[in-house]
Amino acid sequence: MFGHKLTLLVLALAAGALAAPVAARAQQPQAAAPAGAQRIQFTVVGLSCPFCAYGIEKRLRHEITGLDSLGLEFQRGAVTLEVHDGAQVTDDQLRAVVRKAGFSVQGDITRSPLGGTRSPGKGGADAR
Repeated sequence: MFGHKLTLLVLALAAGALAAPVAARAQQPQAAAPAGAQRIQFTVVGLSCPFCAYGIEKRLRHEITGLDSLGLEFQRGAVTLEVHDGAQVTDDQLRAVVRKAGFSVQGDITRSPLGGTRSPGKGGADAR
């Protein structure tokens, strides 16, 4: 019985340790985006823990070309991407990547233009 409680405690501590970096990346100030860049936002069903968020983040970073920044709020299931000018990211592509991670996109994927002067690939700490 004690071993089971210890395992649960270790998992809870690990989840808390991973939650802070994911939340911190989502709140970091970003450099100005290039003209033509886009912010893409959507909600993921079942994104309920830092481990889930990491799985989706890893897939998106690996499979989305032109990604400048990525923010995840696993409590709400909210995902925000910023892609540079000229990035060809389709809604179907985003849905497929999220599905490969074992989740699904709920509702619409919204896009909004970003202004600024940053060149592709020259973003902050989250730039690819």
